[in-house]
Amino acid sequence: MKNFTVWFRVGMDFKETIEAEDVSDAQRRLVLRVEDYFPDYVGQIEDCPSIKATHIYDIVEGES
Repeated sequence: MKNFTVWFRVGMDFKETIEAEDVSDAQRRLVLRVEDYFPDYVGQIEDCPSIKATHIYDIVEGES
């Protein structure tokens, strides 16, 4: 597995390092992590379509 640094927004900006096989796996794992670690927050933003989805800005291999 490789490390990918992911910059994303779910109502506010975040940066996470994800261990994954490739970029698409990192993207999938990030969405699952957001759902697992921020369930209350994600529940609050579900009613607001403008910030409902996780918006991923960039994914790079390796830590930055």
